[in-house]
Parts: sequence; C-alpha cells; structure tokens
Amino acid sequence: MKNGFIYRAAAGLAALAAAVAAVPVVAYAAPAKGALEDATEYSVESGKPEGSSMRAGYVSRAVIGVRNRGTTAIPGLVVEINLRDENLRFPRKYDNCVFTTDGSAWCEFADTIAAGQVLALKGPVYGAVPEPDPAHRTKSTFFDWSSKEWADSKGGLEALAGADAVRGDQGTLVLEPGSPRIGSSISEGIIHNGVGPATGPTPTALPPIPPSGPDSAELLAMHEKKSQNDNPRWSYNVGPGQPLPGTLGVRNLGSETVHGLVLDVRLSDNGLKFIRLGDNCWFTLEEKPDSAWCSFDTDLAPGATLRVDGAIGTTVAPYLVGDYGKDLRFHWVSKEWADDKGGIAKLAGIDAIENTTATKGTAAAFTLTSGAADLVGTVSRSTGFVMLFWPPTPDPPSSSPTTSPAPAPGGGGDDGEAGGSLPITGSRTVVVAGAGVLLVIAGLAGFVLARRRRTRFSA
Repeated sequence: MKNGFIYRAAAGLAALAAAVAAVPVVAYAAPAKGALEDATEYSVESGKPEGSSMRAGYVSRAVIGVRNRGTTAIPGLVVEINLRDENLRFPRKYDNCVFTTDGSAWCEFADTIAAGQVLALKGPVYGAVPEPDPAHRTKSTFFDWSSKEWADSKGGLEALAGADAVRGDQGTLVLEPGSPRIGSSISEGIIHNGVGPATGPTPTALPPIPPSGPDSAELLAMHEKKSQNDNPRWSYNVGPGQPLPGTLGVRNLGSETVHGLVLDVRLSDNGLKFIRLGDNCWFTLEEKPDSAWCSFDTDLAPGATLRVDGAIGTTVAPYLVGDYGKDLRFHWVSKEWADDKGGIAKLAGIDAIENTTATKGTAAAFTLTSGAADLVGTVSRSTGFVMLFWPPTPDPPSSSPTTSPAPAPGGGGDDGEAGGSLPITGSRTVVVAGAGVLLVIAGLAGFVLARRRRTRFSA
C-alpha cells in the first residue's frame, strides 16, 4: 500500500512537471496586456514598488504609468484604477473615465504608445479623504493597463466597469511621457500610500488640471549623443553636491521661426535641487520635489538648436546610503502656448501642492546658447529626461562576510554610459519563475523515487 502510494506520487509529480514544461513560458500571457507593463516608482534595492506620501484631503503625486515592452506601437490604451480603500477617493471625475460605486475607475486614451516608450497619467487622479481613519495610515492603490482594442472587444468601458458605473464630466485625463527610469512589471501595478495630517485648510475646489493640447511650434527635446552610436545619451554618473550633467536642448522642426521659448523642468525627488532660483522662472519648492517653468525671450529659427547654458540643477549633499538613481524631466513649449494657458506663473501654480504657492526667482536668469549640430532627439518629442546615477556610500571595512550588492539602477544598462539594469521584473520574472517551478517539481519527483528505491533495498 505504501509502495503504491509512492509510485503514484512520483508519477503524478512527473506528469505535473511534464505539463508545466509543455506550457510555453511566454513573456506576456494575458491577451489584455499584450506587451504592456504597469509602471511606477520601484526601489532599485528591493525591486518592490516604492511608497508615495500625501496629506489628508490632498491629491497623490504617485506615478501611474505604462511601458510598451514590445517591438511595435500599440494604438489606444485603457487603465483600470482600483482604490480598494474607503480612505482614498477620486477628487475629479474625468469624462474619459467611468467610475464605479466600489472605488474603481476605467479610463481610455486614444494615444499610441511607441515601442519601448513609457507614458504616465498627467494630473490629479486620486487622493486621500479629508479625515482618513487614523488607525489605518497606509493605503494601497492598484492599477492595470490594457490595449483599447482588447477593451473594445469586451464591450468598452461601461461593460468592463459594470451597470452601476457612471461616466465623469469634469475635464479630460491625459497622458504624458514617463521617465525611462521607472520600473515596470506584467503583474498588477501597486502603489503604497502613506497619509499624513493636513497642513492647512481642507481643499474644497476641484484640483486643477495641468494644461495640455497641441503646440503650434514643432519642438524636439535634444540630448547629447552616445559615444558608441547615434542614440541619445540618457544617463550620467554624478556625486553628492555636484552640478547636474547632461544637455537640455531644443530644436525647431517647423518651417516658421518660434518667437520665445518656455522650459518646464521637474526634479524627481528631494535629492535634487535647482542650482539657483533664476528670475526668469517660477518655482514650486514646498512639500514635493522642486519644479519650475522658465521663460526665454529668444527666437528659434527653423532647423536651429539651442540648449540651456550651464547646469540648471545640483545634487543634494549628503545623500542617503543606497540612493542610486534619479532623473530630471524637461519639456519645451513655445511662449505663445504658455501665454495661452495663462503664463508661467499660473502654470507653476498648478504644479504646487495644496496650501502652497509658486515663487518667482530672484537670482541671475538662466540663459540659452547654441546647441551642437550632433545633438539627437527622442521618441517623446518635446520632452526629455536626464537620468543620474551614483553608487551608495561605502560601508566601513568589516571582517564579516558582506551581502551581494544591490542591483544597479535602471536606464543605464542599455545606454552604455552609466548605470546598470533594472531588477528582474516583467517578462523575465515569468521565465525565472517558470524555471524555478520546474526545478522544484523535478526535485520532489526525484526525492520520492529515491526514497522508494531506498525502501526497496532495505526491505
């Protein structure tokens, strides 16, 4: 009886191993996602999503992004956002989203995401209720992207959200280029939210929508060229307290001269700051990473290239041990476009956290100078990124064995200039996990068979 059980167990394990081996380990099994990965801020040390903080009654600044890991463009995108927590809310109901009664939303976008590109939601999406449960300080938000083609095949947003869902009417949620630095995974995206006390009156008005819409000027954000090929150089090594390297350039691809330029700059976190507060800029500096809108009364002729003269930012010293990578995002628009949206003071004010204001700089203005002819543009058109990497502060010498070093930051691995690769996420996770399952099953089968042989010989 015992021997029969052992044989049956071994046969079952072997069959299971064969079945698993027969299943193709594909990079993207879910037809809804195709080559899409859910993208947000990941820790390069743990490989897990990083937390995001906000205050009671405020909106979150967390990244809800999507990466196209495929080799072809995908036209049309849909995202499902699930708050799953009564302490979180959708402060604005957009007209390209439908909202359910249980705290979830489905939003659709006509944008096409290019191969290898990262896009992210632009503007306030969710936030904390004015009086969250004090015993429940950490809340999680979940999101998942799919192609619009898949969503339409299921009946569209209303069918996916359910009969009780209601479409919003408070403006349109749009997408913007996302940083190549952020991590991504084929599994459902998750953001862990920490909620602190409010620092002022509870906001009662709808949160402002960042302006969008086409610019009559055809501007292309320009980068330095990598030394080994003609691709744009994204990443640089930098130490604490050093000026930020890299080029913040712009080229006029149109046939008409652009009269006046505006530069929108965002720093990724508080490990970076502006090198000075130039008086041609408005800055938002409180309760979040610094950002700025800067105006230049400079003409840009067709085909000409300009760049910011000198560094616009610096790293903060000292920085945290293990603090590997950050980025600077820069986005060019014409002065005509910015003036039509209310001017740079208003644009900076929209970027400010609730109960804070934008500040006009008082130091020497930032200026533009001619850009080299060999600067190159990116798929994100008028938006560029400069990614910055540095190693952790070395630990004191120790006689005890050390652990393996943390993975290098993402973005630099395919750049060839600095940095390494992201932690294993996305399709590679599926491959590694599948191989691991096979090894475990094969090992168990071998153990059972070996035990049967030992029983037989000792009988």
